[in-house]
Amino acid sequence: MFDFLRLILVEDNPYDADLIIELLTSCDATPVQVTCAARLSQALQMMDEQRFDMVLLDLGLPDSDGRGRQLQTGLGGVIGRCQRVPEDRGG
Repeated sequence: MFDFLRLILVEDNPYDADLIIELLTSCDATPVQVTCAARLSQALQMMDEQRFDMVLLDLGLPDSDGRGRQLQTGLGGVIGRCQRVPEDRGG
């Protein structure tokens, strides 16, 4: 299906980001190309400029208070930038 997956990792903790990247890139599965953003605002800008297949999003980012309007706007911004979200066709 994919030669590789383009994933954007939105994580403000560099240690967590490094651990996640190591786990994702060491799997014997489809290769993953990881792009990192430390802030939601940075990720949204990157998503406007590039195409990603997946988003891995920390819900406790400094520019998203984890609740309320900022988070709703942020998630809406991420979802709005997705090319196509597959529908569940399971039975």
